[in-house]
Amino acid sequence: MAISYIWDIQSLGTKDVEDNQQVIHYVKAEYRGTDSETGVSAIIVKDFSLDVSDLSAFTPYDSVTKDTVIAWIESLLDSEYLEQLQKIIDSKINVANIDQSISVGKLPWDVVETTEEEDGE
Repeated sequence: MAISYIWDIQSLGTKDVEDNQQVIHYVKAEYRGTDSETGVSAIIVKDFSLDVSDLSAFTPYDSVTKDTVIAWIESLLDSEYLEQLQKIIDSKINVANIDQSISVGKLPWDVVETTEEEDGE
């Protein structure tokens, strides 16, 4: 099983800080893992607060790219935390892959018997 992971940004929260307008201070992001063999995906949605106390490297809202926001949130995470997220995603994918291989049918005691009238005889 080979799983690839990507970030996707769902929403951004902004506020005006001093002379800067639309300063991004909140990010809602989705971390998705996809099993390349089965195509099964699993996601974790996370909320991130960004430190806006130092705006010396401020990027205007209209100039912000998805890659920039992903770099901001990745800078907040250490490798151990990212590994934990990946393990959770892996587990979800493993369960989904197992579920795909299980066939679900009627329970043996839920067999409905038909009468001769119902059979049309």
